[in-house]
Amino acid sequence: MERSPRVEDYLCWLPSKSLSAIHRYTAHTGIMALIHSRFNPFLVLIVGIHLGTLGLYLTFRSSSQNVLVLLTERLVGIVFMLASVVAADIYRSKPVHSHTWSSMLQQYVSFKKLLIQHYHLKRKILASMQDVKTAQAHLLRDILNQRADVAYGKDFKFSDIKTVEEFLARHPLTTYIHYESYVSRVVDGERDVMFPGAPQYIALSSGTTSGKSKRHPKDLKFFGKISWMYFVYLRTTLFRFRHMSKLQLWHDIRVKPPITKSHLGVPMGAGSGSAYFVCPFSASPPEVYSLEKEQTSLYLHSLFGLKERCVTLFSSLSTPLALNFFKTIQKYWKQLCEDIESGTINQTIDLEPGTRQKLQTSLTPDSERADELRKIFRKGTSHFGPRVWPNMAALHAPGTGSFSFATELLKKNFLGEVPVSSGVHISSEGLYGLNLHVEDQTKTEYTILPCLNFYEFIPEDSIDKEDPTTLLAHEVEVGGEYEMVVTTWMGLYRYRTGDVVRVSSFTGTTPNYTFSQRSSDFIDKYPEFLFTKAVKDAARTWTSGTSLYNYMACESQHVEAITGDVTSSRYFYIFLELEDNSALTDEDKEKVDSALQSHFEFFRGSRITGRIGAPVVIQVKSGTLDIIKQVNCDLNSKAAVQQYKYPKFTMKPELIRILLANKL
Repeated sequence: MERSPRVEDYLCWLPSKSLSAIHRYTAHTGIMALIHSRFNPFLVLIVGIHLGTLGLYLTFRSSSQNVLVLLTERLVGIVFMLASVVAADIYRSKPVHSHTWSSMLQQYVSFKKLLIQHYHLKRKILASMQDVKTAQAHLLRDILNQRADVAYGKDFKFSDIKTVEEFLARHPLTTYIHYESYVSRVVDGERDVMFPGAPQYIALSSGTTSGKSKRHPKDLKFFGKISWMYFVYLRTTLFRFRHMSKLQLWHDIRVKPPITKSHLGVPMGAGSGSAYFVCPFSASPPEVYSLEKEQTSLYLHSLFGLKERCVTLFSSLSTPLALNFFKTIQKYWKQLCEDIESGTINQTIDLEPGTRQKLQTSLTPDSERADELRKIFRKGTSHFGPRVWPNMAALHAPGTGSFSFATELLKKNFLGEVPVSSGVHISSEGLYGLNLHVEDQTKTEYTILPCLNFYEFIPEDSIDKEDPTTLLAHEVEVGGEYEMVVTTWMGLYRYRTGDVVRVSSFTGTTPNYTFSQRSSDFIDKYPEFLFTKAVKDAARTWTSGTSLYNYMACESQHVEAITGDVTSSRYFYIFLELEDNSALTDEDKEKVDSALQSHFEFFRGSRITGRIGAPVVIQVKSGTLDIIKQVNCDLNSKAAVQQYKYPKFTMKPELIRILLANKL
């Protein structure tokens, strides 16, 4: 019988070099296919057992008389036993089945590297906090010495300044206006202006306060060199949360910030765009992180997040963005389940054909997961986070200050007992503080970084003075409130951040603090954080309506300027948005007045004497503050969506008109 031709029959006619090359290519292709194939935890266990058995045999049962062979066998045996220990550790870490061998090994190595780095970085960071006075003096000397030859350093004669006292006496307190001419020179291409060389990136602030983004040139290479250890250490602290050591997926919820370029080609955008890292073991594929439309991006993050059951860490650039992610799931869960069941992306989602095609390759039909999700959501969407993802360890996102409303809503509606950790106090200007205890859910406390910035603090009663006296880091007291002032490596000197903080404790001699508010967040004589506390306290006593989503307030004269209804009384307008359009009773609205009086002694006295009238409380339609957000973002198109902070107080006529037009 004539046999069928085999591959070898054709290969035999090839030259030996070509044949060898084909064998190497075949072997390489096979290895690459294995690396990128789906991970099998049972295969790891079996291989681990075999390696361990073989390792024990080679180490203890070898009978060779040749010393070199004996040493080689025992060395190989030890390597095999170590490999079996690694295999057992990987199996114990419960890797998610959607891992490939490549992504699993990458995550395993990353985790072990972080755990090793943790102890080294902890010692290094805490060492400088034991003597903050000395650490700060050394840092200031280094900054001034290394910036003495740039244009700014020459203008302010940094080379002549030798001590902290001389620096405080010779250099004024500054705000952004002080640097505008220097920033313009940098943007126009001049080198060695605020720091040596030229910037690789220009960070744009959100513009929430002024309506216009501030420009902050960045030397990313240098900043990365001096700050990397703080971000790495922060990542290591996340392993304090339950389930975090498991080799399961993380879900980084982000929307790509708009990046433009200066006329000389320097990238400009939100601070988050300067180092846009995509986690290699995130639930969403890389293509999702290239999308700038918030609605589209959040839908896809929802889709790829839901299709994975084993997700431990959720992270976002802010809790409001994370809240929108969970609300997207709450609103579209039926459609998302259909997409998971069919392995397709709904055609109503606005995507370029090429992007849709790439994303489609990351989806496979999964009717079992879709049915599981339907059963969960049919029981209600309250606290669905830990029900959808049983190993959900934490949500890691900035959630203090103006983000606190979103943080509370996340906990109340979607997360339940899942921890929410805010790791850093950061802005477009720089990194100010690090949360050394992310696992503590009773408070969010940051610690200043004495080897990164030189800090000063303006006491609360001096913030409004034209030239206030400052205190140094070792001079502040627990319980005191101060505006933070920083001198940074990026060309800001004695810069008033506008962030008011409350010193809560000390790490060594270094102050820990909680964020209170922005120094500009006042309405008349009333600070935003106390005003907000009063509104929140009133909301907790309501018997009608649903939960408070957020609020805005203004003084009566700004409304009168629009309506023309001028009165002789002074009072506040407080616009409340609830989670839906269920109406508040007049009785519940009046509780806001009572709460303000209980929090502000001056307000209570003014109400009694008639100097100020009862606040006018207006409930606006659900979604009104999102319209405000869109208007603000349209006015400042360079700002990233995730940077947006809902303003509590406003004087802007265009925003007040929107609030009045959307009265429920």
